[in-house]
Amino acid sequence: MNRILNIFCKPIVISFVLTSVIIMFIPKIKKYEVEFSESKIKREGDYNHFEDIDNDGNCEKIRYYKSFDGERQAIIIEQNDLIVGQWNFPGCGLSGVRRFFSGDFNRDNLKEIYVFTYINDSVFLNYFSPLDTDQEIQRKFIIKGKNLNGKIEGRSVGFYDLNDDGFLEATFTLNVGFPKHPRQLYAFDIANNNILRTPHSGYYLKNVNFFKNQDNYLACIDGASYCNCSDTAKYSDMYSWLMVFNHQLEFAFQPINLGKGGATLFAKPFNIDDKFRILVAHLLGMSKDSSSLRLYDLDGNLIKKKYLDNNKVSRAKIISAQSDKVQYLINNSGAVFNIDKNLNLIYKGNIGCIEITRELKYDIENDGQDELIFHKQDNQGLIITRNGLEHPVEIDFCNVARNFHFTTYPPNIGAAQIILTYNEKEYVYDYYISILYKYQYLIYIGIWLVLSLLIWQAFILIKYFKLKRIEAENLILQLQMKSFKNQIDPHFTLNMLNSIGSLFEQNESKKASYLFERYAKFLQTTIFSSDKILLSIAEELKYVQNYLDLEQSRLTNRFEYRISKEDNVDIKVEIPKMLIYIFVENAIKHGIRPLQRSGIVEICLKQSSDCLTICIMDNGIGRQQAEILNTNGTGKGLQILDQIIKAYEKLKRHKINYNIIDLLDGDKGIGTRIDIIISPN
Repeated sequence: MNRILNIFCKPIVISFVLTSVIIMFIPKIKKYEVEFSESKIKREGDYNHFEDIDNDGNCEKIRYYKSFDGERQAIIIEQNDLIVGQWNFPGCGLSGVRRFFSGDFNRDNLKEIYVFTYINDSVFLNYFSPLDTDQEIQRKFIIKGKNLNGKIEGRSVGFYDLNDDGFLEATFTLNVGFPKHPRQLYAFDIANNNILRTPHSGYYLKNVNFFKNQDNYLACIDGASYCNCSDTAKYSDMYSWLMVFNHQLEFAFQPINLGKGGATLFAKPFNIDDKFRILVAHLLGMSKDSSSLRLYDLDGNLIKKKYLDNNKVSRAKIISAQSDKVQYLINNSGAVFNIDKNLNLIYKGNIGCIEITRELKYDIENDGQDELIFHKQDNQGLIITRNGLEHPVEIDFCNVARNFHFTTYPPNIGAAQIILTYNEKEYVYDYYISILYKYQYLIYIGIWLVLSLLIWQAFILIKYFKLKRIEAENLILQLQMKSFKNQIDPHFTLNMLNSIGSLFEQNESKKASYLFERYAKFLQTTIFSSDKILLSIAEELKYVQNYLDLEQSRLTNRFEYRISKEDNVDIKVEIPKMLIYIFVENAIKHGIRPLQRSGIVEICLKQSSDCLTICIMDNGIGRQQAEILNTNGTGKGLQILDQIIKAYEKLKRHKINYNIIDLLDGDKGIGTRIDIIISPN
């Protein structure tokens, strides 16, 4: 046990423990920081976008313009600050976060630009290869239908080789507010100039999650039932539907009605033990019915269901962050929960209050992993997290529009640039890893080293003061052992024994017994306290009283003594042993014994503020007469006392001074007074 304690009491171990505690309580160092760089005035509706079109590691600048009347669009491509060309598109653009998107359908390392246009009552997808000078704008008709009571919203989903022919299909969704259609997912097979589309449905497609099961793609739909289009189609938005499509955009199984509308549904591929399942979150808001998590197989069979607390998930969503094997639920207060294979919610952390809208995924650091961008509540800025909903960082600004344009410029000397465009301004921010985060372990090691040094120095100081204390104690003991001989003075002892014997001869046995008892007690106290260097004032006074009683009997009551103290004197205070005794002994030996009249010895203790004063006064012959009679002795007792006091001051950090005052009647000595003053050092 002692060996273990010795190990844990080493400075290096103590500093390690203290460092661990400090690290636990200091604020967590954020990995990323965002710093505002500049802002620029832009024409409303125009914005810049950066993308590496030719896959050479350098980004081209894509400038998007629209006419004042909104009936025409244009894209200008710049490479190395030189304009490559301008492409014009008749027709207005569709609503949505992005007015265009890009992809490399033929995998030739040259991306094409895709732009939606709406002309009269038709939607077209325009595309061109900006760095292929031989190719002109191609236009593909998508759908015809009047835009009633709302704008058509077009969203790119991604590029996937759905038919396994080596070429990628461009997938996207078209949604409208109140009309019957389109509310569909599309796949444009550019190589064969063919359009695939999902069956007609009134269900609003919020997001599409493609995944590859064995050799074929499947797509799960995040949807919403807004209850604003009751007669649109067989699959009305008056209900919530679980929809999964195959690689031909046909139903993988018949849509499953999960209940009445006014709800949001998230459906994500969930890889459990290398086998895909469909994870469904059916969130009913503040409905009296309970929201739920469900697990389906790829044939639409329910495997597991778990009800959720609506207060916790009234406004929430599921995010597939790092991979299909990891799923998270996040609510509008920013609480993040990991969903395990048994549909249990395991709290992971909090990223800050967010709006539950469609998150934006963007590879800001150009490291192959998308960051996630969320709106802060009340549109007071953005929150950006890493792919696993970790390391959140905030961008603060007021009333950012939900349809802002987000783009980045890849890292340059450690910092990527985030460019936000909305209304008539472009805002540029630097996004980079915090220097403190990079060197946090060095900081922690530095804290540990500093603490180790301080504790090591503290140990040295403790050891030094401990040695000094031991030295002081040993010195006091040595000095007190020297004075021990004076306490057991052979003349005093012999005279005391003669006095006791004489009393027995005179048949005064009671007085002799009393004197013997006193002397025995005096010797006992002297011997038993010989290893002590300090005594309380009470113990010292008791010892002195025994001595005075003995001397009073030995000198046949030739003197009296009085001991008094004020009420505020703390008699438990420790003082050097024999501090009072030495002066009292000198008073008896050199002042009272030679006196021809009745003597008196007074001891008085007074407390004033921080100082304790011990006054010892006698009416003896005085020091001058004692010197003449040669009763002063060698003076070694006071020399020893001075050394004891000096050692005591080092030991207890208290200062002791004493003054010897001759009491005179003219030139004649009539006694001596000693004032001992004990005060804090």
